[in-house]
Amino acid sequence: MIRQRALARRYALALAELARERGELEAVEQGLKRVLAELEASPQLQQVWTGQRLEPAQRVERMRELLGGDLPQILYNFLGVVAAKGRQELLAAMAEEFFVEADRMRQIERVEVLTAAPLTEEEQALLERELARYLEVKAVRLSIKVQPELLGGIVVRAGDRYVDFSLSRQLQELHQRLRMAPLEGAVAVDGK
Repeated sequence: MIRQRALARRYALALAELARERGELEAVEQGLKRVLAELEASPQLQQVWTGQRLEPAQRVERMRELLGGDLPQILYNFLGVVAAKGRQELLAAMAEEFFVEADRMRQIERVEVLTAAPLTEEEQALLERELARYLEVKAVRLSIKVQPELLGGIVVRAGDRYVDFSLSRQLQELHQRLRMAPLEGAVAVDGK
């Protein structure tokens, strides 16, 4: 699994670098999203992509026909390399790694946020602005999950950074401090 993720990342980085060099990062990203959506929706396209009876060039040409032929050429070339190497099953992982790299290239940080309750649009916009400023990036892409057990506050994870401002964590810390604090004037159990 780790090896496949690393392999998917290598393919994605190569595609992202080439797309950026050619000024097609956005077009390739949109095209890749479309390919994934079409593969999900079309059993015929899935059969073309994963079937064993087509040569890589034939596979890509048939996909071009089924997709309407309007994707960036660099994406068709990429699909051809993936098919030639027999790595079709890794396309979704490659795409996810590509999206992460494309965001990084545009200085967009992916941030996971846990909240005790859903955020309003205003709260989400404010959080995006503040996190972008704090992380010193152009923008952030939030993934918000509601976890009522947090009781209040938020938990933020951005890359290798982790900040827990949840009420449940604060209560745990208070509980620990109270358990460890010496009680002044307390009498020991043995009466001394």
